[in-house]
Amino acid sequence: MPETAADYDARLRTHLDADGRLPLPEDGIPYWDIFPFEAAGLRLKAIEPALEREPDRFGEDPATCRCADPDTADEGIVWENDRWRLSAEGPSGAPLVLVLVPKEHYDLATLPDELSSEMGRLMTAIASAVEALPSVARCHVSRWGDGGAHRADAPVS
Repeated sequence: MPETAADYDARLRTHLDADGRLPLPEDGIPYWDIFPFEAAGLRLKAIEPALEREPDRFGEDPATCRCADPDTADEGIVWENDRWRLSAEGPSGAPLVLVLVPKEHYDLATLPDELSSEMGRLMTAIASAVEALPSVARCHVSRWGDGGAHRADAPVS
């Protein structure tokens, strides 16, 4: 049986330091040789109290979503078809950040099967193209979207 949110929160709080922060695990990512930052001084934000309900993300209502706004929907597009849009994001620490987003208002968990399988094929093709660029050894794929709805996307860099 999965742990309830309240039980998880209570268990989590038994590990917090005096400032309400979780310690970094000594064998965790910040201590890996490939981690680009020094672990000394790095710390997590304080854990805030659990909420009764997660607040709505920007764009939960399809009428207010970025996909419905013609002034922002076309920003940075490098490729698109009838179902997908691939955009280049602004400058970052990575050589390139691309975001693949369905044109219809879906989150990752609500993508129809056809779009889900197509997304996998597109992500593979995009990763292959990115890794063919000079000085790019690997393409990293991740899911983002905590700040906004309609982010059934895959930033690749």
